[in-house]
Amino acid sequence: MRIENKERNSAIELLKIIGIILIVMSHVAQTISYKNPYIPIYNYVIDLTHATSNIQHLILSMLRYGGAIGNTIFFACSAYFLLDSKKFNGKKWFAMLLEIWFISVVILVISYLFSGDTINKSFIIKSLFPTIFSNNWYMTCYLLFYPLHPILNKLIDNLEKKP
Repeated sequence: MRIENKERNSAIELLKIIGIILIVMSHVAQTISYKNPYIPIYNYVIDLTHATSNIQHLILSMLRYGGAIGNTIFFACSAYFLLDSKKFNGKKWFAMLLEIWFISVVILVISYLFSGDTINKSFIIKSLFPTIFSNNWYMTCYLLFYPLHPILNKLIDNLEKKP
């Protein structure tokens, strides 16, 4: 099945928004349920490892896993927009790689400015090589998927031709 229309699909965009909300909520739930060495206050941690009748803790426990669902939704929506693409665009792939690296370095610089000399070498190396060390794991997966999408599209086309 090929998509002939290049316009935005509001249903897909809504799904992406839902995916983003699930991912953000998951990150919030994980942040308040685990001790973070970069946050000096430890009384914010909520123990979500035990069964509870507290509705807020129950909701937070469920939201911790929403990120996996959100990532899957977001990836499926991104793949949907690649269904029309017949070939790999190396320039686009390299531009994405540079964007990932640039954002990672900007975050490193901002972290250094706010924390001073407390940044460890591991964080610096992971920031300079974000796709190798899975610092930006989702984008690394997308970069690995992107060159494969023309092959997968051909396989899909061949499946559609069978009676």
